[in-house]
Amino acid sequence: KYEPSTTSLTNSNFPIHFGGSEIVIAGFCGTEAPPLPVVHGVGTQGSISLEPTVTSSVSNTERLWAYLSIKQLLEKEGASDGVYGANLKQQALDLALKYNFVTPVSSLVVVKPNGTEEVGANEGDRIDIDKLEPTTLPPPRTTPFCFIPTVPTDELDTILGSLPWLGILLEDNQFVVTPKGNFKLGLNETISGMTPCPKTPLGQEGYCALLHECPHAHSALETSLNFFDHFCILKNEFAGVCCPLS
Repeated sequence: KYEPSTTSLTNSNFPIHFGGSEIVIAGFCGTEAPPLPVVHGVGTQGSISLEPTVTSSVSNTERLWAYLSIKQLLEKEGASDGVYGANLKQQALDLALKYNFVTPVSSLVVVKPNGTEEVGANEGDRIDIDKLEPTTLPPPRTTPFCFIPTVPTDELDTILGSLPWLGILLEDNQFVVTPKGNFKLGLNETISGMTPCPKTPLGQEGYCALLHECPHAHSALETSLNFFDHFCILKNEFAGVCCPLS
């Protein structure tokens, strides 16, 4: 059963449906948001109506953002330990499960060949597969090295304390990964002038500012999605947020 605005349908009449087979119908639902579909049929016990589960697709841009975020989280987790490393691993796992990525901390769903039981996968280290062969890893790198941060640690810790989700988006502690590209965090920068923007996280007009220059808006930026909703670009190279005037 389809709405009048539905056009260009493929075959929608299937007199017989065998158990385990699949029916696929495609068409154009118009420019308006389509209503929830209903499938009507006749079974052995009379007429039946089914309401399929509707899922929305994720854009390629969003999946690219998730992929890069997972990759960078795992790189940071490999160089971290303790609670901070565990938090990075959990953040990577949550993203991998949400966007269906196979990573070192997640895995595929495996079906046993001689049964119908599914071995579900949540965290990779919880899966029990019979006769799993050990994997030999290369020896750890012994070459001494030192890391000199380009951003003062105390300033970075301060903004990460206010915006914990920002750690997922950071690359080399300098760049913010967004759906519109990578932009400098600019903790060492001070940008003069006020570029107006239409809507701040507090629902009013404001100006585009660096994240560390707008601390009074941090409480409203609870997630990265809130940040993306009010994201702006400064001088074509810095990540900013629409900041309230007062």
